[in-house]
Amino acid sequence: MGRHAGWVALYTAIASAADWVLLRNANSDVNAMLAHLKKVHARDKVAIVITSEAAELPGMKTEGEHLDQFGHMLLKNRGVGEQLAEIIEKGTGWRPAPP
Repeated sequence: MGRHAGWVALYTAIASAADWVLLRNANSDVNAMLAHLKKVHARDKVAIVITSEAAELPGMKTEGEHLDQFGHMLLKNRGVGEQLAEIIEKGTGWRPAPP
């Protein structure tokens, strides 16, 4: 959510009491996220993660990145949520809920 405006993802994370949020301007520390999610999941049996469409993930696949007629990157084809779900699944062994 939010294209280049990280406030949309941030406010969504606040409103939903998310356990972790990934924003465009912030470094994505995947190991810290996974450790925190494991701790939260052990306590609550659920963990919520919100990500901005413009967030950068380590080793991110960039195929499918195209520009619109105004020169802005089309972020919907990046699949940040899907790639993040794969990272969480590999790092925790959980199967994330479908969107």
